[in-house]
Amino acid sequence: MWKDFWTSKLKESDIVTSKKMHSWGNKLKTYEGEDMDYRSPCISPFSTIESFYDGIVPLCGCDYKPEYILGDLNKSSIKEVWQSNYFEELREIHLSGNRSKMPICDKCNIWDTEIKTIWK
Repeated sequence: MWKDFWTSKLKESDIVTSKKMHSWGNKLKTYEGEDMDYRSPCISPFSTIESFYDGIVPLCGCDYKPEYILGDLNKSSIKEVWQSNYFEELREIHLSGNRSKMPICDKCNIWDTEIKTIWK
C-alpha cells in the first residue's frame, strides 16, 4: 500500500532510497541495530552544530533533551561555541576511539551512510 501510494507520485527519473533505522542517540530503548564499528568517530562534532530556539547548543540533533550542553548562543557566538573547549574535548573523545564512554554516542548509528535503493 505504501509503495503503491508513492509509486503513483514518482516521475520516471525518480529513485526511492532508504536508510536503516537509527536509535536517535540510544533514546529508542526498543531499537535493536546491527553491529557496526562504534569506535569510528561520528561526523557530527566535526561538521554540524545544533541550536534550540532558546540558544542552547546540544551535543547533536539526537540530544533533543539536552544531556550535553556545549554552549549558549545568548552568551557566545557560534564561532566561540564551535571552537570552545567543550567541542574540542568532544572531538578528541571521538578521534581517540572512546565515543562509547558517552552514553548518547555509544552505538549511535545516525550517521551510518549505507543507503539502499528500493525501486526506480
